[in-house]
Amino acid sequence: NVQAVRVEPESWRRLWGGITRAHLERLEGIVKDKSLSVDQARAQAKALKSQEPYASAVIVLNPKIDRSQRRLQCSLPYQAFFDHLAPDADRNPQEQPRLFGVPVPSRFSSSPRVLKAEGAEK
Repeated sequence: NVQAVRVEPESWRRLWGGITRAHLERLEGIVKDKSLSVDQARAQAKALKSQEPYASAVIVLNPKIDRSQRRLQCSLPYQAFFDHLAPDADRNPQEQPRLFGVPVPSRFSSSPRVLKAEGAEK
């Protein structure tokens, strides 16, 4: 399902709830803190996410913490997209999605991500 929506600043703000840049920086600080083990960082990030204002935001914060990466990914769940940004749109899968009259391919050609070993030259 492909939809074109205009996201006004007030709608964008509502998606984030009470989360401010300072809140994001606090969570990111935990995620990227290499003095914490992977398990410690995950536990601390999970604990923080369970508190307000993180817990009630529509945008979902997904800490990606493992041996090769430490980043904070944000997503908007499918149903939340329609609930908040396209409430009058049909949520069902589209036989042949089009955007501005142009067919959207069912698959996009792209190479898989290649992760470099830690400490490898860039």
